[in-house]
Amino acid sequence: MKEYGRHVQRMVEYLLTIEDRAKRQQQAQGVIELMGFLNPHLKNVEDFKHKLWDHLFFISDFKLDVDSPYPIPQKETYKLKPDPLPYPKRHPKYAHLGKNLEVPTLEGFSKITVEPGSQPNTIIKLKGKGLQGRGFRGRGDQYVRLVVNIPKKLSKHQKDLLKDLEDSFD
Repeated sequence: MKEYGRHVQRMVEYLLTIEDRAKRQQQAQGVIELMGFLNPHLKNVEDFKHKLWDHLFFISDFKLDVDSPYPIPQKETYKLKPDPLPYPKRHPKYAHLGKNLEVPTLEGFSKITVEPGSQPNTIIKLKGKGLQGRGFRGRGDQYVRLVVNIPKKLSKHQKDLLKDLEDSFD
């Protein structure tokens, strides 16, 4: 983690070489204290010490064998991305003309405007609607990706209309 610098990284590497568990535990406590001094802005973050211990295990690539006052994170679960939020299955008509939608956020629903001509996979940023970031005050941003569902079955009339639309672009 670059926010702690190479010296903390070297200290953690040294911790991994200490064979005496009691000494390793004592030195780990010292590294945690130093990490707290290096990042005073984290003191305002909820679970400040818990984050420092998580960072210590992350820096050691989860190889450090010490007793933590908090649950020890696992390498497999540390980088997992959260599940996508369920989106209401509405089919907005005339989406190509633009649309105002409500999307789920951590605090309920938030209104967004889909601009006319928005393309698939367009990203819309909801400032301050995301998760509490590590080492940040306030909340992060939530991103909404526009997904276009193409109908699988079209009537002959619908196909003719789409063909006429396609021909109008020539």
